[in-house]
Amino acid sequence: MNINKIAFAERLRSKARDTKCIMQKVLLHLGYIDGIILDCGCGYGFWTSNLEPHCKFIVGTDIRDIFDRNKLSQKLDFILADGYKLPFKDESFECVVLFDVLEHTDNDLAFLRDSHRVLKSRGFLLISVPNRERLIHQIKKLIGTPVRYPLRLGVDHYTSEDTEGQWHFREYSRKELNELLRNDFEAQHIEGVWLGFGSKGIGAFPSIFERFAQIWLAKAIKR
Repeated sequence: MNINKIAFAERLRSKARDTKCIMQKVLLHLGYIDGIILDCGCGYGFWTSNLEPHCKFIVGTDIRDIFDRNKLSQKLDFILADGYKLPFKDESFECVVLFDVLEHTDNDLAFLRDSHRVLKSRGFLLISVPNRERLIHQIKKLIGTPVRYPLRLGVDHYTSEDTEGQWHFREYSRKELNELLRNDFEAQHIEGVWLGFGSKGIGAFPSIFERFAQIWLAKAIKR
């Protein structure tokens, strides 16, 4: 793992206007968790470290061993684990966060169900997924180059594992995300966040344009 590249990427990401907008929304829904958060699919730990001040304890898990160990603390731990078979007892966490994760899974429902299993009764899930109807995709459709899935992404270059790049097996409309969550959760709130192209755009926009937002952010309560 290249710590310098990760640190540089994290600095750029934390300064980006879209990240700041998403972070503001996430913290509004999160509040303070007087218990343990699971950051499932945490990657190198960007969200894990940013959520640490807002809970009693947070655990990051990922199937790839690229977590920045410099982030570990008395309130933060990392466990190498498969999100389909999490190594935790039932009802272990007050909150599970899945940020930019489900689109990378080959079976999103199965993945989501193990997160549901480790959530405490009436615990909640915070999730972000890319909106497949976002503005850039609409433009590509208009010019005759519609996006098709699986969608190959760029290469992160954090580790040798990333030389082949990442994939989005799917992205989600608001209706599709709601239907997915309704299997095991009460979909309490879904909103479109950030309108634009990458980090160039606006965070506040009329609701009529929400369907073109860059991501969907959802809060769902365990049944």
